[in-house]
Amino acid sequence: TDNDNILIKNLIANSSAIITVATTFVVDALTFEKFQITISYDGSQNFDYYNSIRRYHDDEHLQDFLNSGASIMASSRDELADALKNAFSNPDYNKKNIIKEKERQMGEFLGVSVDRISNLIVSLSN
Repeated sequence: TDNDNILIKNLIANSSAIITVATTFVVDALTFEKFQITISYDGSQNFDYYNSIRRYHDDEHLQDFLNSGASIMASSRDELADALKNAFSNPDYNKKNIIKEKERQMGEFLGVSVDRISNLIVSLSN
């Protein structure tokens, strides 16, 4: 619903970090240039690959994002703790990779999105 979208937007905008497994929230977090952590382990469980969180990270649609460095991969509880410490102690930690991935996925922000969209529509109609 519209209320849910507003709530999610506000939660992300006011968060120090976003923790995900394999979700499109990474794109929302890029919009707000938020520190991201991707969980890549199964907690205290020891699942085989096909039942593990790790398999989601091999999906083709996630590869470019994960390889961009915009999200810190946490492969253990200790790595998760280190990533959270970095997020809280240094808000600009990893900002360069986040901005670079945001521009790759969304284009450079120039305040002229209406021009880009209208040009695209015109080009598609020809």
